[in-house]
Amino acid sequence: MEYILPSKNLLEKERKNLDNDKYYTLYEIIDHKDFEEKFACVLGKKDDGEYYYLKLSNVSGVFISGETGSGKSMLLHAIILSLLMENGPDDMKFIFYDKRKVELNSYITIPHLFDILYDFNDMKDIITLLDYRKDLFISKRVTNIEEYNKEANKRLPRIVIVIDEVGDLLNKDVFKNSLIQILSEGYKYGIHLIMATSSYLKDYYDNKILDLFSYVLTFDLASHEQAKFIKIDDTHLLNAHGDAKIKCRTDDVVDLQTPYVYASDIENVVNFINNNYTK
Repeated sequence: MEYILPSKNLLEKERKNLDNDKYYTLYEIIDHKDFEEKFACVLGKKDDGEYYYLKLSNVSGVFISGETGSGKSMLLHAIILSLLMENGPDDMKFIFYDKRKVELNSYITIPHLFDILYDFNDMKDIITLLDYRKDLFISKRVTNIEEYNKEANKRLPRIVIVIDEVGDLLNKDVFKNSLIQILSEGYKYGIHLIMATSSYLKDYYDNKILDLFSYVLTFDLASHEQAKFIKIDDTHLLNAHGDAKIKCRTDDVVDLQTPYVYASDIENVVNFINNNYTK
């Protein structure tokens, strides 16, 4: 089959209807020379103009927290679109969990979609997939997806699981147990988790699980209590749309401004993919 990757020219270049010069578009960060490799996704930029990208192939999990209107959903779209710009459907598949049936419906027609679920209580299907790949790698005497794909006649795609609004699933032991397993070893088998919630972390979250995420981004750090809970410095609390703090696995904390994504950006990329995918 033939697959053509979308061009960055499909994205909006101008800051239309953006009141603050601080905001910038997704085009700006994708157009930068540092955004070149597969399985990289955008995060944002610092006040000094330095861009931040995440090499997802080295990461099992990313956690995003933000109240409605804070910029959380826009970052989800920026991550998804940036992955679509660099990876064909043979290299990467998405599994979407979207119980609100709002944020992720725009992508239901793309060939990258492995599955989309609107009602779920656990991740047993993901664990089944993880166990299958474990057994497969053992039989081939390899330890990770890179080694497997070097030797395989048919490459395995990376699976990116996007959970929008995880909510009270975090109270379910079966869900938490699956989460721990994926976060502990998923990246070796090409399984990566991006999880978002607008719920206040304190209500649901166990620090022991939170610490398993390679990166934690928060958009709604408005109180000293919440800052203490996720173990980051609250000297500068956030109060602007798109402002985020990212805590890395090294415990470093970086202040970022995340990119603005237009609805037309999503529509243009999805239409391009569907119009240029030939089986």
